[in-house]
Amino acid sequence: RAFGLRATQMTDLTPSPKLALMMECASMGLEPMQRLTMQTKDETGAPTSVLHQAVNEVFLRMDYSDATIKAASLTIVGAHSLRKAPRINAASLKARGIDDVAFEKIESYLPCVNSVRLAVTPWIIGTDYCRDRLKLSDQEMDASGFNLLKRLGFSAEDIGEADAFCYGFGTARNAKSLPLRHRPLFACGDEIPPEARLRMAQAVQSFISGDTGLVVRLPLSQSVEHGAKTALAAWRSGLKSLTIVFDPDVAAKPVLKSKARRIRISSRPMAKPVVAAKRSKSGKHGLVLTTRKPASIRRGAR
Repeated sequence: RAFGLRATQMTDLTPSPKLALMMECASMGLEPMQRLTMQTKDETGAPTSVLHQAVNEVFLRMDYSDATIKAASLTIVGAHSLRKAPRINAASLKARGIDDVAFEKIESYLPCVNSVRLAVTPWIIGTDYCRDRLKLSDQEMDASGFNLLKRLGFSAEDIGEADAFCYGFGTARNAKSLPLRHRPLFACGDEIPPEARLRMAQAVQSFISGDTGLVVRLPLSQSVEHGAKTALAAWRSGLKSLTIVFDPDVAAKPVLKSKARRIRISSRPMAKPVVAAKRSKSGKHGLVLTTRKPASIRRGAR
């Protein structure tokens, strides 16, 4: 009252990887989950991947049968085993010289990696075993990029199918047991369009005095004008800040015409237009475009 202090930010959403790990969060801040699974440890302390609790709640609310839930969970999380895997399994490995003892070593190491190729190696099975039973030379095993599965005669397609069975897809896109119309309920990561993320941040912004820490990733092929329109939509929604990343790993999606009713993301008119943003280089992660409101708008003048 004495000095006109305004716009003090008491609360905000700041993505923190370390804090998210301590709280066992599947995502950081306002960002949607990239996968429907989360990493944890079992009773023995070994790392393992489990289905996120939010997905289990959706399963219960949709009243799916036990068989549907089991099949969907297997597609998302994976079996973490090669016993019944397609193409690469106990029988096919045994036909190529992997006995039961070596297969059990592979099985025990599967939860520690994210690819079958990293579990089927001479260092897991044993170099002496590979030298005596599989007739591999030391130079061959020590070669850079040596792939034991490929050496045993498995193709890249075989390894890919085994990885999908063992570690799952992480999303519900390939869960054939779920009805097609229900799969958008499990959308995560880049499946959620930027417009939906802006509306999500708009719903949260009114409850905090700072910003939401929203980061929107657009394809690198998108024009700067498209990024400016996204920033303008965020400004009209009342967001206090927005970071736009032109990411080369994000694929451009075709624009589909729909007859559905449009939802306006504009909450109220602002006094001044948003300041034009410029691209800036950010190394291998693509281009970053960060916009913030002018000071007069950020102070909350209505």
